[in-house]
Amino acid sequence: TTTTTTTTATMAAMISQVELRISANGLRQHDTLSKSDPMAVVYLNGAEVGRTERIKNNHEPHFATAITVPYVFETEQKLVFKLYDVDHAGQSLGEQDFMGEAHCSLAQIVGASGSQRSMDLRRDGGGGGGGGEAAAAAGGKTKKNKDGVITVAAEELGSSAPQDVYLNLYATKVDNKDFLGKSDPFLIFSRTNEAGSRMVVHKTEVIDNNLNPQWAPFKISAQALCHGNHDAPIHIECHDDDNGDSDLIGTCDVTLRQLQEPNFAIDLINEKKKAKKGKKYHNSGTLCVRSCRIETSHSFLEFVQGGCEINTTFAIDYTQSNGDPRDPRSLHFFNPAQPNQYQCAIGAVGGVIAPYDADQLFPVLGFGGRPQYVQIPPGDPHYTSYVHAGAEVAFDFPVNGNLGNPYCSGIGGVLQAYTSSLPRTTLWGPTNFAPVINHVGRFARAAADKGAQQYFVLLIITDGAITDMGKTKEAIVAASNLPISIIIVGVGSADFTSMEELDGDTGALTAVVNGRPVAASRDVVQFVPFNKYAHNPAQLAAEVLAEVPKQLTGYFKSKGIKPNPRRAGQMGVGGV
Repeated sequence: TTTTTTTTATMAAMISQVELRISANGLRQHDTLSKSDPMAVVYLNGAEVGRTERIKNNHEPHFATAITVPYVFETEQKLVFKLYDVDHAGQSLGEQDFMGEAHCSLAQIVGASGSQRSMDLRRDGGGGGGGGEAAAAAGGKTKKNKDGVITVAAEELGSSAPQDVYLNLYATKVDNKDFLGKSDPFLIFSRTNEAGSRMVVHKTEVIDNNLNPQWAPFKISAQALCHGNHDAPIHIECHDDDNGDSDLIGTCDVTLRQLQEPNFAIDLINEKKKAKKGKKYHNSGTLCVRSCRIETSHSFLEFVQGGCEINTTFAIDYTQSNGDPRDPRSLHFFNPAQPNQYQCAIGAVGGVIAPYDADQLFPVLGFGGRPQYVQIPPGDPHYTSYVHAGAEVAFDFPVNGNLGNPYCSGIGGVLQAYTSSLPRTTLWGPTNFAPVINHVGRFARAAADKGAQQYFVLLIITDGAITDMGKTKEAIVAASNLPISIIIVGVGSADFTSMEELDGDTGALTAVVNGRPVAASRDVVQFVPFNKYAHNPAQLAAEVLAEVPKQLTGYFKSKGIKPNPRRAGQMGVGGV
């Protein structure tokens, strides 16, 4: 969707809390007559976030103190782990013996096998890179690191899956509170707070002039309804609406567990009326449950930790409106001292999402250009090209020039393929999105058909308005039923108003398919103008990727797919 200001409450809902548990082995001895007394200190984006306990005389410590940090998918969260030999607990860190440190991102831990990562400790500040893991990955022997190895495991706190409650209620023979007509009943639901007071959490619609009302089914989270406790009291009041005022008909107290019982019904009691009528009073109506269904909602981290693969494809605009790449005013101009907007967008977004791709291989597609180094065979089922303005134009060509293998190794490989392609590609047009969306959609459909837990992210970087709007809408509507998110970054100063047609903020996107309007089943498009965040790459990545976790979990929930069990195993020693 088009970016908007995010409220504090919404941000809180997006953030998970992750618990880090730390161990180490092979630590260097720093004390002359005994083993070291290690303690770990953890830093997040340069700020200390916690310390473990000190363990005496141990070179293979397993720290009991866990460090809790916030997890935000769309931002790069840099972690530093430092170990100290603490001989005197009252002294500052600067007075302790420094044993070594390791660096990685939080994504590299949660995205690793078993959400566990082992890294070389280095006293020179280079910990976590190269070293043993690189040797092991190459099939060679792991060189012993004299400073030791640190292992960090991550687990999402509160990982019991949240639940949504779907309720369908009706009432019978409620008291008539109106003199000339019948009551207009509605329900108010309240939960009890820790302080003992009640908080309203839901109100139904008013059913006019009806003593046997049937309210519309509604959904509410179990957390909102009863703090997720199926045995906690839920207070329900039935009122008669009177032009904005209300008269109490009756109340009842139930639990979520009771609401799930077959054919559950409970009396609505009006205490004042009961006190007045005494033994003659029975009730003020009966509240009945037609259905109560509870669905479990799984978190983004649960899917990642269960092995869900996130596959990212980059699509780059090679149309003439970018300007001649040899001209410094061009959006494609390459200046080694100053990355252009395409390079900035690839680097910022790729740096955050890359750790979730196990093989670090990223397809890179170009559209709207005439690559001189690759020819798409006529009728090729995998790629799209046709004649425009007297020339053959490609709309999803492999930027690396390899029709059989469009993958680039790492984000560095993506950037290298892009810069290498510019002198060998004639910028042309038009700006058609549908081919690259359909291209990635074919892979997403194949994965969905196999039942594989894979999700696809398509990052389109473009400088102008879409030429094939109708076909693009049709492609997006088709993609809304697939495990895919589409991110569009607009570079340059063009008018991007048309991009807003593709988001779902004001209602579901609709395309005309075979002469009939068809609505997207979910919102899968996010548009971000690069210039808004040109001086803050981290914020650009955050805005671009903010909706991916929700879109991923929303897709799998709509298909009734639960996360796989958490993967076992651990990463080798070293870094990516």
